Amino acid sequence: LRNQAQDRVDRVFFRQRRDSLRALEEFTLRTHSIAELERPAHELVDVIRVAMQTSGVALLQPSETGEFVTVATSGREEIGRLQISRDSPLVVFLDREREPLEQRSLDFDPRLQALADQDRQLLQAAGAVVLVPMRMHEYLSGILALGAKVSEAPYSREEMTLLSLVASQTTVLLDDARLYQRT
Repeated sequence: LRNQAQDRVDRVFFRQRRDSLRALEEFTLRTHSIAELERPAHELVDVIRVAMQTSGVALLQPSETGEFVTVATSGREEIGRLQISRDSPLVVFLDREREPLEQRSLDFDPRLQALADQDRQLLQAAGAVVLVPMRMHEYLSGILALGAKVSEAPYSREEMTLLSLVASQTTVLLDDARLYQRT
């Protein structure tokens, strides 16, 4: 009875949040039933773009050289051109801090002062406003890059936590897919 009442309250007052959570829940169920290992990355970015109502999402994973390159995108084409050096302070920060990084904090966080102008311009050109680390065991296995929200509102703490949760849940699946492709 309590759950039904909560569902009605969510439906009336928190429709956007409820729809986002339902889309991510649906994605989680779909990823467990996917037999083809090449599709999870593309489905992940599509579902995140729709659920977060963002202009674009890109999934970056390390290439053979160690650079983080885009392997799947949804939305804006520019975000798909994102490539981050493995030695970039962005990668070091995401690997060490294990939390999402918002572009607006680049100018204020002293740990990112070493970030080259070229990297800052690359993020701006791609339209990436949030970077979410994806960790596998003790290493950074991927980065989710999100563009600005369609509404132009900033991402909330709840959305950042939700993105971290999705990243941790899908990291194993995506890492398995990447290893499968190498094999």
